[in-house]
Amino acid sequence: MARDEDAAFAARVTKDAKLGDVRRNARAADLLQALLANPGKSLASAAGDESAKERFYRHSRCGEVAPDELARAGCQGVASYVAEVIEDGDEVLLIGDTTSLSYKHGVAKKLGPTSTSLGARSRGWELHSMLAVSARTKEVWGPVDLLFWTRDSTTHGKRASRNERDYEDKESFKWEASATAAAERMHLAGLGERTIQITDRESDIYEYLMYQLGEGQRFIARASWNRRVVEETGGVFGVLESQPVLGECWLDIQQKGGRPARRARMQMRSATVTLRPPKDVESRLPRLEVNVVALSEVDAPAGNEPVRWVLLTNEPISSTEECRAVVDKYSCRWRIEEYHKFLKSEGMNVEGLRMEEPDNFLRVAVPMTFASARLMNLRDSLLTPVTRLTRIEDPATTAGVPEEPPKSAPPLPLGERPCTGVLSDLEWRTLWATEEKTQPPSTAPTRRWAALSLARMGGFSDTKHTGRPGYKAFVAGWLRLVDRVAVVESMYLLGAITR
Repeated sequence: MARDEDAAFAARVTKDAKLGDVRRNARAADLLQALLANPGKSLASAAGDESAKERFYRHSRCGEVAPDELARAGCQGVASYVAEVIEDGDEVLLIGDTTSLSYKHGVAKKLGPTSTSLGARSRGWELHSMLAVSARTKEVWGPVDLLFWTRDSTTHGKRASRNERDYEDKESFKWEASATAAAERMHLAGLGERTIQITDRESDIYEYLMYQLGEGQRFIARASWNRRVVEETGGVFGVLESQPVLGECWLDIQQKGGRPARRARMQMRSATVTLRPPKDVESRLPRLEVNVVALSEVDAPAGNEPVRWVLLTNEPISSTEECRAVVDKYSCRWRIEEYHKFLKSEGMNVEGLRMEEPDNFLRVAVPMTFASARLMNLRDSLLTPVTRLTRIEDPATTAGVPEEPPKSAPPLPLGERPCTGVLSDLEWRTLWATEEKTQPPSTAPTRRWAALSLARMGGFSDTKHTGRPGYKAFVAGWLRLVDRVAVVESMYLLGAITR
């Protein structure tokens, strides 16, 4: 089922790719549209007919179609799109993270190890993404930088040689390389001053902090190391522990592994410190002044390690409100984990691709990265995501423990808007007839209704009483709606029903 919105999106992220022939751009756009309509399906199934299947396989085998060029043009297209849709007062969070794409079929022997362990058997690509997300609504706009690479099997596991290599030759240089490319694209889109880079503990690299401060890039990075500071011998963590509590909040901690989900009571502190370089490079690297905001869990349940966020930033922290803004922006970092999960398994199933040549694979995988963001945005437009951080209380104006918010968030205003801004008239009417088993109303239902109805079509039963379906159920429901709308359109063409 072709959607006008998907066609416009596909054209935006493929039209400026320098592929040597406009027909190659058209094939790339057609492939992206097919992936949007058929998330998780094989390339042959997404094609739908023999003609499309041949075009898509020709795209994947075409040596003139450089995967890096597809990624570059698509990322610039996303940056331009953000500039068009961003609201006044909103900011762009550029969230960076790395994931592994693992394979066991024929292509695996041509790839690299996906683990630093010497005994690891899994092979595949490493993918570093820089994802543009709205600071206000938390919706995913799309990647503004993508780096694919494979590890060298001959140096795999040789960690002892890390200190002998230059910073630019280490895998950790990916943070600076990706940040540079993303910053350039956002600058071209006129959004350079409105972007903030959000990264996790892996990015706590002294040279990377030097780069961000030197370039004047706004950033919030979670600290991994208790770095030495000029102020005292206790390091960054020691300085923070000596600071007064600015406020308290509740943080929703997701279930992971054997850890159950829980709501943690957190205390917030802040400080400005001067970092000393690591001892082995202290003679040649400068000291760095950074702001630090910390969240520390109070009264963690027995058997649970207390949660602590220590955030390095150059954002202002002179007031409780400014510190709260830093924490709130960092709490959106989990969006890129959802994005990578959606790309790998819950949505596009990029790890299910079966191609024997690495470049052939990448010519399909790159469009999948943009399709993943588009489909996440579709779901988020219907049901705005909630941040994991809720209610910071200032001890100067409140007393005692912050009042715990209800387990289920109330309906969000965006979810109460008509779904016509996201679904076509035929799509929502078909969805209504399928789910409600009655004649569609004269006015469109809400976006929240549409999101829950799509998820129920995909098997969502809300057993946890969150009212928020996951992406897997949403995608399954979307596929079923695509099929039903295609049947309705065929019936129109055959004259069996009238509009």
